[in-house]
Amino acid sequence: MRKQFVLFTFFLLGIVAMHADSMAEYRAFADTVRADVYSMDLPAFKVRDIPEKYRNESAVYKAIYENFDAKKKTGVGVRPGPMMLPTISRRARIEAGHLTRMLIHINDKAALEKYSEFDFGIDNKKNYFEGYEKNRHVMGARLIKTDNRIVDIDTSDFVEVEEGKKGENKRRKLAIPGLEVGDDIDVFFYTETRMQNVHPDPLTFYLKESAPILNYRIHCVIDDNLTAQYRILNVSSTKIN
Repeated sequence: MRKQFVLFTFFLLGIVAMHADSMAEYRAFADTVRADVYSMDLPAFKVRDIPEKYRNESAVYKAIYENFDAKKKTGVGVRPGPMMLPTISRRARIEAGHLTRMLIHINDKAALEKYSEFDFGIDNKKNYFEGYEKNRHVMGARLIKTDNRIVDIDTSDFVEVEEGKKGENKRRKLAIPGLEVGDDIDVFFYTETRMQNVHPDPLTFYLKESAPILNYRIHCVIDDNLTAQYRILNVSSTKIN
């Protein structure tokens, strides 16, 4: 009985240590991304006043900036072939980053409730026969108070939740403490993707939000060794009675 107890204790300690390492890795990655994002020279994110015609809006997007970059690297590797003999295979690797940054003005209690909590993706990896796809997700947030003070939010205080019938959809949820009516919240979401022998999923930019947008900018840098195809769609909502 004592032997089982000792083994169980070591197992629990192992889980705690793994979680601590994971959080330390997230903090280091998030700190690096946060420093890069908030050092970007984007004049639209320095706007403090909003036009008179939007003064009665619940919330106003002062600026939205999306950045997507993708690089391709091609090499060779070894994999098991017929009769388990090693064979040479081609490996096409893609490294991509997708950033969405928003500066949102909170104008009433309805907007305060809506933007007091955000959710973002959890790190994941998918394995395929000759390839894989790995994603790392980071969120950053800071408040610009009415007296122009900047308050950084610790985004490592998220809570992981499971959604769906079998909990297959896992997300991270983060509450934004200290947010008040009249504040601006400067929030971003960043996804780092690494793929091998996998085609990237289509990337969609929706040029519409539930509140007025003063400035919207999209910047894409695609490797010359990648083929980019794009479509511009005008989608209108239809009311069905």
